[in-house]
Amino acid sequence: MHTSRPIEVQGRFVGVAVAHAAAWRFIATDPAVEDIDGATFQSPAEALRIAGLVLNRSRGSAGKPPPSLQPSRKPRASGDESGRGEASHSATDRT
Repeated sequence: MHTSRPIEVQGRFVGVAVAHAAAWRFIATDPAVEDIDGATFQSPAEALRIAGLVLNRSRGSAGKPPPSLQPSRKPRASGDESGRGEASHSATDRT
């Protein structure tokens, strides 16, 4: 018999972590997390964490990781409000 743990994210059953050798293999039951079906993790908690990230991505925040995983942005140089390093000119400035 295999040891397994259900994986639920925000009350949604998304798969099962099954003990496999020295790791836990994730078996997806929800198409939203099929990208990690068959992946191995060090623990069921790690499988839950990754499944949560994948599920949140599929819920509409694709390409936008949680704030804790977003890269920090460097502050812009003083006086460079355009972000391009060039001065902004309006049509009335041209003569």
